[in-house]
Amino acid sequence: AGGGGGAARYPARIVKWRELTTEKSVDRQVLEVELEVRSVDWAYAPGDSIGVDCSNDASMVDALLTRLKTDGTRRVRIAPQGASAVPLHLAGPPATVRDILLRKVDLTSMPKKALVRLLGDWCSNPEDSEALYRLSSIQGKRDFLRKVEEETLPLIDLLQQFPSSQPPVALLLQTLPALSPRYYSIASSPLHSP
Repeated sequence: AGGGGGAARYPARIVKWRELTTEKSVDRQVLEVELEVRSVDWAYAPGDSIGVDCSNDASMVDALLTRLKTDGTRRVRIAPQGASAVPLHLAGPPATVRDILLRKVDLTSMPKKALVRLLGDWCSNPEDSEALYRLSSIQGKRDFLRKVEEETLPLIDLLQQFPSSQPPVALLLQTLPALSPRYYSIASSPLHSP
């Protein structure tokens, strides 16, 4: 667990959790999670929030690797070449492609138009390419809203709809946004549960 930016990060074990969602809560799932943080020296109060570093779903990552015909066990180190910059969230020690997809990039957020355009650049079928270019254009704004935003279409689903798109993983990684911590409210008090 930890916050974003320069906030300190602390490992925490989940002691127990239970679902608080009722039949009336159709739009969200509410969980009570108890974390073991006694060995961590930090102060908090009710109403503070905690950022939890999460991973992408492993089955989604494996499906993406299969779809892109990429060896997820290949170790890579992402570093700038020449004048090109590397997104900060990709910098770090060597890691497998699978680990980078699991922990560094967001695979579930709505694709940005730049990503849709990149997918169009790497189509072998001109019809797929044209459809993706249209989605990413000003003229395709209404289609983008309907197809991508309203359906909250993640990357893997977009790739399945345009099977001839085969972007290089390196370019895809540079285009995908960072996987950000998920923030949750602290509902306990250190005075009650030190």
